[in-house]
Order: sequence, then structure tokens, then C-alpha cells
Amino acid sequence: MSHVFTAHLWFASLFFLSSISLTIYLLAMKKKCDIFTKLPAKIIFYTELTLSGIVPLLGLWIVIGQSFWLKFPNFHYKLTLAILSIGLIHWANAKMRKACKAESSSFNFILFLRVSALILLTLAYNLGLSLVDYSLL
Repeated sequence: MSHVFTAHLWFASLFFLSSISLTIYLLAMKKKCDIFTKLPAKIIFYTELTLSGIVPLLGLWIVIGQSFWLKFPNFHYKLTLAILSIGLIHWANAKMRKACKAESSSFNFILFLRVSALILLTLAYNLGLSLVDYSLL
């Protein structure tokens, strides 16, 4: 079961890196809708989308396989933060698609959602790492 835990940590790290990369790309580009036409941005976008589905599934597999994690203090906070951050990422991506189709000016709100999601994701990841340290005691 430790291989699932290691895979979860790796995929969570890759998800975080892809989310940061996409947010930086959005900030750097002057045209907001280039993300769906340029190949590097498409790769980052779909990598983020894929990993945002894999990470919760691996986390669920860990919780089902090793239910002792539910007894740890702060585990529920980590779980809530992770679900909120992934939800915010998906909401920002949906708003981004709508903004590109309608050419609306909600770009600042999309960036706010993405940065908020990254902050929540960082907190969730660090809470998870502290739980790992706590479980080793």
C-alpha cells in the first residue's frame, strides 16, 4: 500500500506544478484565449485536468485501504482543503472556457480563483506531509 501513498504524493506534486505552470502562463500571455490554441498550454491544461482526477482517486484508495488515516487529527481539514482546491481549479477552468468563448473580462476573477486554489492546495499538501510525519511517531 505504500506504493499507492508514494504515487499519491507524486501525482499531487505534479498536479501542483501543472497548476502553477498554467497560472503563470495565463499571467504571462497578453491574449487570454491562447491557452486553447497553443500546444504547450494545451498540454499543461489537459495534464492538470487529468491529474485533478487521478489525485482524488488515489487519495480515496489510500483512505479505503488504510482507514487508520481517518483517526489522525487534522486529516479532515486536509481532505476538505484538497477537495476545495480541486473544485476551485475546475471552476476556474470552466470560467476560462466561457470567457474565451464570450470574450468576457472576467480574467482577473479567474486568476483570483486559480491563486486561491493554489494556496489551498499548498495548505492541504503541507497538512498531508505533517500527517505523514505524525504517523511515523
